[in-house]
Amino acid sequence: MAGIGFKLQKMLVKDTLTSTTLALLYSALISAGPWLIMSLNVFFIQHFLFGLNIGFFRISLAYAFIFSTIIDGFLSFVINRRISDLVYMKDVKRVYKEYSANIFLVFVISLSISVIFYLFHHDYRFYQILFSSYLFVTLSVLWIQVIYASMIEKFSYLILAFVLGNSFSLVTISLLHLNEEWTYFLYDIGIGFIVYALHFIIFKNLKSNGISFEIFSQVRKYWENMLVGVFYYSSIWIDDFIAWIMIGRNFYDGYRLAPLYDIPMFISYLFVIPTMILFVINVEVGFYEQYKAFYDLLERNGTLEEIKKRKKLMDMYLHHAILTVFAVQIASSFVGMIMSFPLVIYLNLPIESLKILRLGILGATFNAFFLFFLLIVFYFDFREIAYRATLLTFVTNFVISILTTKSYPALGFTVAFMIGTVYLMYTFFKKYDSLIYVEYTRQKSTLKSGKVKVWKNEKT
Repeated sequence: MAGIGFKLQKMLVKDTLTSTTLALLYSALISAGPWLIMSLNVFFIQHFLFGLNIGFFRISLAYAFIFSTIIDGFLSFVINRRISDLVYMKDVKRVYKEYSANIFLVFVISLSISVIFYLFHHDYRFYQILFSSYLFVTLSVLWIQVIYASMIEKFSYLILAFVLGNSFSLVTISLLHLNEEWTYFLYDIGIGFIVYALHFIIFKNLKSNGISFEIFSQVRKYWENMLVGVFYYSSIWIDDFIAWIMIGRNFYDGYRLAPLYDIPMFISYLFVIPTMILFVINVEVGFYEQYKAFYDLLERNGTLEEIKKRKKLMDMYLHHAILTVFAVQIASSFVGMIMSFPLVIYLNLPIESLKILRLGILGATFNAFFLFFLLIVFYFDFREIAYRATLLTFVTNFVISILTTKSYPALGFTVAFMIGTVYLMYTFFKKYDSLIYVEYTRQKSTLKSGKVKVWKNEKT
């Protein structure tokens, strides 16, 4: 993500209203653009194409979107760390080799899941199996591609690919009003275009011969990163799965949802976009400079006094970033609470959705804080803190959701991320306050291993 920081620094150096506005817009597109474009596309299709008989398409689209992000979660934190290591070692040629292997791996995993699903639920037409499987596989591949495409400074092309692909699907589906088979086909073409465009961007900038399944050794090396991905994404969706079982209903064989719960929870996530934007502006630009200077000083064996001064400066930027993110996110959530009732009325949702939406906004707020600190924790490579926090959040959400979903839907999600955020903040700052000591003690010793020989007549 360093390329984003450099680009924003060039925009902000002019210190004008126009340059600042452009920097914020650019940050919004990069940090939330792909996710936001895809989410709004799904939301529009789910709720505004009323004239089309596309029930299976709507349901299977939601499933493909949700479970593709979970598959991505298993590898995304490991892949991000691996890319950072390769860039640091200036070994960019290996990135494409591992990209090819990881895409193949995700393709095989997602296709296998789809095949197994339809082996147990086989009462479907051929086009439904084909198009839904294609969508699930391409979305799974797409989220991995976004990670690799983000390391290249062609951010505008990345966003353009998402805009064009999704626009094609929405425009053709809305204007043509065809049957479900053609609707699914047109949507798959749009998603396929995005996958092809991102592959072209990655291929053009990183192309090298060969393929490398280094991901397996990286999973062993950074197993905490993999667990963080598993537990974090599971924490996000586990309450939905429980709601599907407890208050949901079957729409098709194997497809079960709880619209009363799912729709308000989706809307609640729109109010965390300001935090995603500010993370890039505050951390990738301001804090990152001080962070890099601190560790450069450690590598150059600076004096203790110099290191302490640099640490205090880094503290100041970190605290500023935290206060800014908290203030803006709380304001955004407050706006969400005010807009909750009009949104429920406008979308013609049951009045019971209002309580879920408000709890969801509160839970999404804590999730935004949680994710902010999770990414900060990874800056300092405190992996054990990250996976323990995500495990705690997942278990809490799972247990409370089972106990309260029927009476208080979304309570488990909200409480889990509140507890997770408090734990993450406490454990992070406890270790961060003694960062200089931590960094020196976790360096590998250059002394050779061996045994100490003690003579019989020597006093011990």
